[in-house]
Amino acid sequence: MISSEQQAQLRARYNPDGSPIRELQLVLLEILEELDRICTDNGIEYWLDSGTCLGAVRHGGFIPWDDDVDVCMTKPNYDRFIEVFREDDRFALTTRENDLYYTYGYAKMRLKNMVLPENGTTADIHYRHRGPFIDIFIVDKVPVLSARIFKQVACHLHIFTKIKHPGIISVMLLRFFKALYLGVLKMWAPVARRLPWAQYRFALGISFYKHVFPEGMFDKLIRVPFETMMAPIPQQYDKLLTIYYGDYMKLPDEKDLVESKHYIRG
Repeated sequence: MISSEQQAQLRARYNPDGSPIRELQLVLLEILEELDRICTDNGIEYWLDSGTCLGAVRHGGFIPWDDDVDVCMTKPNYDRFIEVFREDDRFALTTRENDLYYTYGYAKMRLKNMVLPENGTTADIHYRHRGPFIDIFIVDKVPVLSARIFKQVACHLHIFTKIKHPGIISVMLLRFFKALYLGVLKMWAPVARRLPWAQYRFALGISFYKHVFPEGMFDKLIRVPFETMMAPIPQQYDKLLTIYYGDYMKLPDEKDLVESKHYIRG
């Protein structure tokens, strides 16, 4: 972890208390705490992933210029989470199974009764809920060819979500092709994970499938400080973060630093 003095300098520069990005980070932390409660109460294992894991290790919380939270689960834990999650007046879960226009292969747990448009997509104008979210990714045993194929199909399905004013025909076509896609996925995934050349990577339908994780990397989790909570990360976090970022403890040069903007903010 970087020194407390250096962290304070970064906080003062990028996400001081009261700044829009800090207020958003605190909202995302609220969602993460609720996810952690659900997982703890139901014996579900999850871990902080990618930039969120990096933030925990290097900063003890959010990367100061980051505005999202990524967590990850194995497929059995993800299925269990979907089973026990109950939508209430504060939190909702967006999946490709429960939202017609959502086509991504991972879930979003989000706050309800808020609208914060997502950057880089127009599909969210059709989503049932549009509040701030955290991404829930899935790790499974996946052959690379299957990963490529299901990614391409998902990308083609996403074309339907770009229609601002969908008509009856486009809705019917989306329903048909999405049901077909999910049906094939449900049948093929159990077969694919048993193939001898399948490797641990992000599950079928997730674009970020090129990272391959060594077997056993996620078997043991440890809890580390993340803002005001203790959150789980893989015990082998050094291997994981090296896969993602190489020399992950080195701060990026200021000229190369691009503030993460997952949301459109006025």
